[in-house]
Amino acid sequence: MKSGRTRNLKQYSEIYTSGKRYGEGSWRMADGIHVIIDALVRFEGLDRKFTVLDFGCGRSPLIETLDEKIQKTHPNHQISFFRYDPAILDFSICPVDECDMVINTDVLEHLDENEISLILEDIRGIAPRAFFAISTRPASTQLPSGENAHATVKEGDWWMARINEYFPHVSKISQEQDSILILATAKKVIDTEKIAADFRAAIVRSKPFHKRLGIKLKQLLQ
Repeated sequence: MKSGRTRNLKQYSEIYTSGKRYGEGSWRMADGIHVIIDALVRFEGLDRKFTVLDFGCGRSPLIETLDEKIQKTHPNHQISFFRYDPAILDFSICPVDECDMVINTDVLEHLDENEISLILEDIRGIAPRAFFAISTRPASTQLPSGENAHATVKEGDWWMARINEYFPHVSKISQEQDSILILATAKKVIDTEKIAADFRAAIVRSKPFHKRLGIKLKQLLQ
């Protein structure tokens, strides 16, 4: 895997082995990602296996959270989840040669610009579908070298264009001031506008009431 040869990989390994809490936040998107997986599984047909790889999983319990939700919505079907992160020894070997979907959250922006194509090649080589969550602002974390953890800070449209080089169909699921969420597929297979709306609704429902109220007020004022 080309993802195992990026410049700052050893620095991320150092952060993870230091015991510092890091790379744990992607589980907060579990409700929205569950919506995407559910739509893809239904499109593919519920009588077949469906495999999902969290590529660059960090220490997040995202996979466990998704598995719990999927067991409730598809208890009789074979939907499997796997983890891969070259910076964490326990997950440093990719457990699958191919899968139905890759989840890639808070990963690409941590790479040098000339390394992004390496990761996208790896992802496209494994799966025909991928969900990306990318920050478009500098990070609050610094690497041991003193560098900002977000090596590549670009606008959402720039990321859409880069991913489109590897996936013919690229859809913006959500975009905020500091991030963009993208669903990329090899074939146009589903109603991405509906998925985007359902994704956003699921994220709002998963937030505490006072935060949901703030989101609704913000939407009204736009």
